[in-house]
Amino acid sequence: MGMQFVFTSGNRGVFRLDDCGEGRKLLFKAGRIILSMPVTLETVTEDALGLSNSGRAILVEKLLASLAGEVNPDLERAHLNEVQRRRDSVKAGKSKLIEGAEALRTARSALRK
Repeated sequence: MGMQFVFTSGNRGVFRLDDCGEGRKLLFKAGRIILSMPVTLETVTEDALGLSNSGRAILVEKLLASLAGEVNPDLERAHLNEVQRRRDSVKAGKSKLIEGAEALRTARSALRK
């Protein structure tokens, strides 16, 4: 069996949640199984969508942070090379920086044409 979590729920008593692996969780009270829960993408998604806006934002931040170590090294190198190329272009006076709002206005105007 995997991890076990013990918690209380106010006057409802003590509960134990066992992670059985393979996406299955069992909830016990007084040694008896009271709920068997398969964990699927659908159930996680449904639960996540039931969170408040701030709760979903925190969840998104945690999920993105969990992906931080899964960066494609070739893509990361290409991105860093592009950043360096643009920085060098600005330093050499070949390019100039503009405010984000102005950049968006210019891009939107170009798309309308």
